[in-house]
Amino acid sequence: MKILTSWLRELCDPGLSPQEIAHKLTAAGAEVEAVERLGRHLESVVVAEIRVRNPHPQADRLSVCEVFDGQRTLQVVCGAPNAAAGMRVPLAQVGAVLPDGRTIERATVRGVESEGMLCSAKELALSEDAAGLMDLGPDALLGQTLAAALGLDDVLLHLNLTPNRVDALSHLGVARELSVLTGAQLKVNVPALPSLSGEAPARVVVDAPERCGRYASYVIEGVKIGPSPQWLRRRLEACGVRSISNVVDATNYVLLELGHPLHAFDLDKLAEQTIEVAEAREQAAKQPLSSGHPEGVVMVYVRTARPGETMKTLDGKERALDPDDLVIADAVRAQALAGVMGGGDSEVGPGTTRLLLESAWFQPQSVRRTSRRHGLKC
Repeated sequence: MKILTSWLRELCDPGLSPQEIAHKLTAAGAEVEAVERLGRHLESVVVAEIRVRNPHPQADRLSVCEVFDGQRTLQVVCGAPNAAAGMRVPLAQVGAVLPDGRTIERATVRGVESEGMLCSAKELALSEDAAGLMDLGPDALLGQTLAAALGLDDVLLHLNLTPNRVDALSHLGVARELSVLTGAQLKVNVPALPSLSGEAPARVVVDAPERCGRYASYVIEGVKIGPSPQWLRRRLEACGVRSISNVVDATNYVLLELGHPLHAFDLDKLAEQTIEVAEAREQAAKQPLSSGHPEGVVMVYVRTARPGETMKTLDGKERALDPDDLVIADAVRAQALAGVMGGGDSEVGPGTTRLLLESAWFQPQSVRRTSRRHGLKC
């Protein structure tokens, strides 16, 4: 488990150094096996602005940029297709060592001197985006280290938890532990939900309480899919989670902070706008469970997989389901492996405008069996 100390301090701040926090947690049985200072490889990478971009006289795919780092103007040869005057980008100064071990030196590229390197996010090990220079936006402070500009001057705690410490698999769980150990106040964020009136947009029927003790859903309309704020993306990426979109990132953020998973379905991709979560029965195959339900109300049921049933998971694989697999399904097909992975057919994407948000408790043994059977880590 990876815990960001800045995030942890928002929930409980005992006024201790990261090393002192690590010592207290380890002594209490939540072993911290490493204390990692983030951004250490970005100390010689600064925010710079491209003032002038000219084509390279000897190479069609290269450009010669005049770059201002807040103190001086440098000449840098660049091969990124998106380099443009006015962009604020990461500049690896001469002497900088990149995450892949390369040391930046003064060089002559096709007869033109270059003093540094303008970088993509992938070259700085910040994401997999290698399409062009990392655009830091017009508000990035010239000359500031990239670690400071991105909020990466932080410390990450690597916890090696034993199976009995699932309570510490979140920032809130570790904050609660730290509060008990130090007496520092625990601060829990309680969001305000809008009041609901009229017909409930979703109804839940759980027919397998031994496999699904509670299943709650919430319909959200008027959604606009886009990128998450930079601060949220950085927190996810620091904890080893890839940023996907604002909706998916929000569910992952809640998981990392509170320790409880959420899943978002594209409501309009669900057949008859119905979710089924129930024990498989011969009767279910003969008679649609959605018949007779009030128009416009999303019904949520429960079942295990039917013999011969298949589904495509979010990793793009078509999976043959076992009758023991607990699934989330609509009136036609399985849409998710309960507690393990969502389905590709109801995946949230650029065109999503309505969501069905799931929060549930599934029997841990059931989740573990399904996870192992399909070779999926949950």
